Amino acid sequence: MFLAPVHYPKDVLFGAIFGLLTSFITYKLFGKINNRIALYFATFTIFLPAFFYAHSADFIKGMGTFLGFVLGIYVEKKYINFSVEGKLSNKILRIVIGLAILIILKVGLKAILPKKLVFDFIRYFMVVFFGIGLYPAIFKKFKL
Repeated sequence: MFLAPVHYPKDVLFGAIFGLLTSFITYKLFGKINNRIALYFATFTIFLPAFFYAHSADFIKGMGTFLGFVLGIYVEKKYINFSVEGKLSNKILRIVIGLAILIILKVGLKAILPKKLVFDFIRYFMVVFFGIGLYPAIFKKFKL
C-alpha cells in the first residue's frame, strides 16, 4: 500500500476503519438473525441494481462469487447436509480431489466461455456454487 504510490495514508486508514466497522456490524447482525440464508439473499438483492450498471470486472466477479455462495449454502443446507467428520485420510482425499475439480472447472470455463463480463459472472458463480453446493453431495454419495 505505502510502497506503491496508489493509496494515500488516509485512504488506507479509512478503508481499515470502514472494514472493521462493517465486520463488527455484520458480526452483531449475524448473532441476532436466525435465518442467515434470507440475510444472504437480502444482501445480494441490495447490490443487484448495481450489477446492471457496473463496469468493473472485480465487482461482476464478486457478485458471481457471492451468488454462488448464497445458492450453494442454500442447496447444501436444504438438500445435502454434509458432515466434515471422518478419517484424516478421507479429509485429505476430499481436499485434493475437490481442489483439482475446482481448478479444472475454473480453467476449463475460462477457456471455453467468451471474454465478456457476464461470462466472468457465470464462471465465478459456477465454480463457487459447485464448491459449496454440489461438491459435498459427490463426497457424501461416495462416502468420503
